[in-house]
Amino acid sequence: MHRELQDKATQVVALAGQVQRLCSAPSNSTGGKQFEPLQPSHDASTKSATCLS
Repeated sequence: MHRELQDKATQVVALAGQVQRLCSAPSNSTGGKQFEPLQPSHDASTKSATCLS
């Protein structure tokens, strides 16, 4: 049981790292600008939602 949770946590961390790299990459095959928030916001959750959409 604990092993499964640990594996799941590792997957989540790896995925978060990929998303972060994708969002912060300045030159990107899709244009980079797409990942900038549409409006300035200090809310981190808004920024990640923009990255994932």
